[in-house]
Amino acid sequence: MSNDRSGVDRVNHDRKSRMDENRARLEARINEMKPKFNMDYVDPLHVEAPEGWTYRWLRLGFRDGTPDSNNETQGLAEGWVPVPADRHPEKMMKDTLGQMQKHNFLLHGNLMLCEMPTVFVEMKREKLNKLNMDLMRSMPGLDNNLGQHSSMPISTKGSELKISREYGFK
Repeated sequence: MSNDRSGVDRVNHDRKSRMDENRARLEARINEMKPKFNMDYVDPLHVEAPEGWTYRWLRLGFRDGTPDSNNETQGLAEGWVPVPADRHPEKMMKDTLGQMQKHNFLLHGNLMLCEMPTVFVEMKREKLNKLNMDLMRSMPGLDNNLGQHSSMPISTKGSELKISREYGFK
């Protein structure tokens, strides 16, 4: 009986030592992976623009690989200029052989990173806001006084449109 007991003890001891070895290997692997494993999501398309500049990803093609030369041409005609790749080397894509991309601008799939001075972007935005506000004011039934008509529960302040209070149907 004592011989059986020593065999069970030996099996338990061997099992415990294997578990300790596995635990040690697991902890070593976890410590090795910690610097590489980051739970904080980083958007691959986020690139910080220098002060005074605005970045935009310009679509060069569709997902199926079909080029979208109209969108590219329109974006470039509007004043968007490709961002030089050497400005953000951390965003340069590597090909399957580990070599850096050969373009002198930044690509991400079918997107090309472009830039424009923020002053021009704000001017374009103000112009579009004015065009949209003029369009809304010209709609029939608004008496060309958007926000001034007694039945309209909205008010305008500059180019912002705000609802002043809710009205129910009668």
